[in-house]
Amino acid sequence: MLKATIPFTALNNHTATHDHATGNSWWEALQESVHHFMTALAGSQEPHVSKIQHRDGHITWAVSDPMTGYRNTFATEQDVRVWLEQRYYQ
Repeated sequence: MLKATIPFTALNNHTATHDHATGNSWWEALQESVHHFMTALAGSQEPHVSKIQHRDGHITWAVSDPMTGYRNTFATEQDVRVWLEQRYYQ
């Protein structure tokens, strides 16, 4: 089995400019593509959490669960922790 060797933490804390037409940044699209590719190679079933810092300084948290396909964004780190706990105990 292949293991991912790219440190995703290096990708997760990057501030990027946003495309006003789509609301997404090119960096987020690239980051998501790399994540999906590496997850497919590694066969990882672990949840993925990304910190997104918007231009105005506002921070949101994006989560994805490869086991269920669940994807969402949360306003606070505490909300992410609650989701992770609930996911673990289900």
